[in-house]
Amino acid sequence: MSKKTTIITVSALAALALIAGAAVAVIGPSVTAPEAKPTQSSAPVEDSSSIEGLSVGDVLTEEQARPLGRNYNDKTAQPFKLPDGTEVLISSEEPLPESVRTALTEKFAATTASGSRESARAALQESRWVQSQTGRNIIIVIQSYGVLGYGSDGAPYSDNVWVATGPFAKDGVPAFATRDEAFAHAQQIVAVQENPGSWEIIG
Repeated sequence: MSKKTTIITVSALAALALIAGAAVAVIGPSVTAPEAKPTQSSAPVEDSSSIEGLSVGDVLTEEQARPLGRNYNDKTAQPFKLPDGTEVLISSEEPLPESVRTALTEKFAATTASGSRESARAALQESRWVQSQTGRNIIIVIQSYGVLGYGSDGAPYSDNVWVATGPFAKDGVPAFATRDEAFAHAQQIVAVQENPGSWEIIG
């Protein structure tokens, strides 16, 4: 009798152990798989301010023009704003694009429309601004009022004249009866410069 009781007791304990083990398996902390981290794309992010691939004269976006304008001292790549608000790429190392030349020609023509000495001085001041903005040496061919010649008695006479002037002109400049003569004189000035490719004749 004693043996049987012992066997039953041992079996009961084994059963309890199994139940306890099952309970532990259920109520114990569960093991979860680690969260998957998002993978980062290796594709390069496009820089909207980059001017790579652009040429002088190309239209710039606001994102491209803004950082160039901040780097004012670097004239190898600068934005130039046209009268309609469009900004185009210019460089001190290359001739001004046609769109810029046309805008400047019209600007100087409007300034000197009266043909007065005052308007010529205003245009000369504007040419200094253009030279500082573009990094190019500027000569403007404009109308003015000055000594056109001398009469038979040797007295000078004044009239509407054409001149080639700009920041380079430290003294007076000769006057001509026609634009073509003044333009030819401007070409002669450029031809004797050390670096004629860095000059612009506007007008």
